[in-house]
Amino acid sequence: MPRRSARTQLEEGIVCASIVYADGLLRDAEEEDQHDDAERADDAIVDATLAVQAIQVLQQQRYLRDRAPVARVDVTLGQRLVAYEKAGDHLRFRQLVRMEPEAFHRIVAILAEDPIFRPVRGRPASVEDQVAVAMFRFGHDGNGASVKNTAEVSGFSEGSIVNFTRRTVQALCKLEERVLCWPNQAEKEESKTWVEDRCGVPEWRDGFASVDGVHINCAWAPGLDHGDAFMNRKHQFSFNVQLVTMVHTLRIISYVVGHRGASSDSRAWSCSSIVEGPAKYLGAGEWIWADLGYPYAPYLVSPYQHMAATKSVDFRRFNYYLSSIRIRSEHAMAYVKGRFPALKGYRGLLSSTDAESYAHDFILAALVAHNLAMINDAAGRYLHYVKEGLERAMVAADYDWFSAQDEDIERAAVAQRQTSHQSWLERQQFEAQQYSLADRDDIRIDAAKERREALHDSLNRAKGLTFEDTTWRSRFKELSRQQLVILEQRQMDRRILT
Repeated sequence: MPRRSARTQLEEGIVCASIVYADGLLRDAEEEDQHDDAERADDAIVDATLAVQAIQVLQQQRYLRDRAPVARVDVTLGQRLVAYEKAGDHLRFRQLVRMEPEAFHRIVAILAEDPIFRPVRGRPASVEDQVAVAMFRFGHDGNGASVKNTAEVSGFSEGSIVNFTRRTVQALCKLEERVLCWPNQAEKEESKTWVEDRCGVPEWRDGFASVDGVHINCAWAPGLDHGDAFMNRKHQFSFNVQLVTMVHTLRIISYVVGHRGASSDSRAWSCSSIVEGPAKYLGAGEWIWADLGYPYAPYLVSPYQHMAATKSVDFRRFNYYLSSIRIRSEHAMAYVKGRFPALKGYRGLLSSTDAESYAHDFILAALVAHNLAMINDAAGRYLHYVKEGLERAMVAADYDWFSAQDEDIERAAVAQRQTSHQSWLERQQFEAQQYSLADRDDIRIDAAKERREALHDSLNRAKGLTFEDTTWRSRFKELSRQQLVILEQRQMDRRILT
């Protein structure tokens, strides 16, 4: 059933009341005429005629009450972008839509194919104008991203601003599988080479991606569940978003959107498709860099605990070298929020589950637009959004993920990962039958620590270092040699006493 607006409902109510009123007047006129009171009958007919004319006036008016005129700019946002591009003023272009002209035109060309921008009726605004309005709102936070401010800048009505943004968000979300996609083999190799060059440890190269959580704060207190589920550890209302990014280009390759701020990183990460089937995404010996907020897993490598690092030179040294790679997750978060500051404070009113679902779509659309826009960001443009640059100019291999891939290589890689995934599932089923949940957790934790131990060993070999204050057994417990001796002595004393 078609949706009826509030104006339509109000108009229908007024029309019905007016018709009933006019009908009553005509009945009164007929009765007065029968009683030979022609003057009153004429007055009733005149009043009935005025009621019918009022209905005609109502249906011809766009607004139901007087309103002050709104001053609008002479050119639309899209026309202003065209003028800036012709003048070569790319700085002002970026200030409006937060991306290069080439990136904006690519996004417009892709979205123009979506039927949502080709309505059957009416004369819609151009796709350029509609996408420009959405990018303007993505690229501003606070009052700068409000509907009223955007309407004054863009030359469109406030209702059009809302509709343009919703259409663009809906169209961008449809591109999620194409844009926020897992890397191909060539892109993986580029990232692995970058890791090896960065840390100087050849055995560390298979960690080509990094994961971290980012909180998208809410500008207003949510109206759902009293807002408690949105309150994060910093006592701010937010959404918890998990992003897996390539460490060399910061491209987003996987995500988890939908968790509220009270959810921890480990809980949000547990909903990732990577957790459900790591062998489907990661080849033999590959892993993802993570921080201490994530659980132990064979496909995740995280640093030693902070308290342990304060007691051991070996732990601090490993954490130091690992941080030079894992910091790229922080850069990726800054890159996204620097381009689209709307993610610093989502301005939507979270008063219903539908509003919350739209907030998820809004965040996802911003991630998709960011991935598309970063194709045209050279190192100098990257500095415009975050403090540290890419340390080199982007080359074609950095964004081959959006162009045609070597089908033979990719087909073989996918087949290999499918085989590995099937083996992983069979192994999980076998362990579920043979071991308890606690035993399986121990196996998972031991596998993660063994991988970290191997990487720690390779770091020392590459840097010509030796373990100074830890042993193999103490590192598994994240204790120094001296702490392990004290712990074992206490355990022995307890056994003697008992």
